[in-house]
Amino acid sequence: MKLVVSLFIVLFFYSFQNFGQKIKQGVKLQFVLQGKISNQYNGYVYLKYTDFEKENIVDSCDASNGKFLFSGMINEPTAATLYVKVKSHNIGDPNSILFFLEPSVIKISLELNQFSSANIIGSKTQNEYSRLQKSERGFKKSISQLDSIYNIKYDDYRKKMKNATEEELKPELDKLYGIRDQIGLYRNNIFHLDLNYINQYPDSYLSLYLIYIHSSLMKFDSLNYFYSRLKPSYKKNRYGTSILDQINQRKIGSSGAQATNFRGIDIAGDTLSLSKYIGKKYVLLDFWASWCLPCRKQTPILLKIYNQYGSDLEIIGIADDDETTDAWKKAIDKDQTGIWVHVLRGLIFENGNLKSDDNDINKKYNVQSIPTEILIDKNGVIIGRYSSDAEDIEVLEGKLKQIISRK
Repeated sequence: MKLVVSLFIVLFFYSFQNFGQKIKQGVKLQFVLQGKISNQYNGYVYLKYTDFEKENIVDSCDASNGKFLFSGMINEPTAATLYVKVKSHNIGDPNSILFFLEPSVIKISLELNQFSSANIIGSKTQNEYSRLQKSERGFKKSISQLDSIYNIKYDDYRKKMKNATEEELKPELDKLYGIRDQIGLYRNNIFHLDLNYINQYPDSYLSLYLIYIHSSLMKFDSLNYFYSRLKPSYKKNRYGTSILDQINQRKIGSSGAQATNFRGIDIAGDTLSLSKYIGKKYVLLDFWASWCLPCRKQTPILLKIYNQYGSDLEIIGIADDDETTDAWKKAIDKDQTGIWVHVLRGLIFENGNLKSDDNDINKKYNVQSIPTEILIDKNGVIIGRYSSDAEDIEVLEGKLKQIISRK
């Protein structure tokens, strides 16, 4: 009997020691989330996160008198979303919050319909995130208010489109442009605050997350630079590998890369290929859509560019309107951009569902947001990539003046 007990004790301590080694190696660790919602909330609470095996988890807990408890296995700080299904008419969901889990005991206190004001204790990464959010709170509040105004005015605009003339609609459209511009300024302020944080705290897990969520908006050189400063362990996790994939994809459509040829049927029904223009003209690929207000707003600039450099520059409009071809044609007619060539991006839909993206031009150039402009020289080499940012468009105009005046 003593031998059995002794053997059990040895095995127990060996297992405990082995578990401790696994923890040190970061294989997996447990988090415990203890929560309370005000007003004696009774109902299900949901938690979404990615576990240590990179599985997307949606867990639920039936709260009693507002109290709930979650636990799971993770091996590093992890972005998570906590929410309850309560109907609301507010912009955004006031009963949902993004926060950071860590392998520890975390306590969260929430007010129903005010989850954004939650008090969270026990997560170092969350503490950092809360401080950053505090500095951005004013901008986010303004965006929320403007979004609400925009949605109301946009609904009114769509109703008036049925009967009003273009001249009658222009003041309404100008107001919508103005609101979107203001929202864009606030979002740009938030973006730069996040970039400053990344630059100041390269070893923070929050910086890794911020690089991940902003990777498609960052200039290629900035993305490469921020990635190079990450900890080696961060580069191996799911966010780090995704950022590296983004970098490798963006090399396809970035300056210095050879432009990928594509073929499509233009608005006149003729076959168009990029190779037709290589060796003859500079080419500006304009990725846009009829429904994209920022795209439509920069049309006068493109018209000015084409009128000034059209003898040595071809613009190819590539529209994300494969399902809305009538709107595409009307936008070209209304904006008077039929002076250059136009094709659709190349998606094939069936009964409203995407059937194929094999010929997707946006994918060939890793275009993830519009408007995007890509400038190609006569040798078929990409020499510039530009967003709708005013500074970017100025750089594009300066580049064209520099290269075309050399003739």
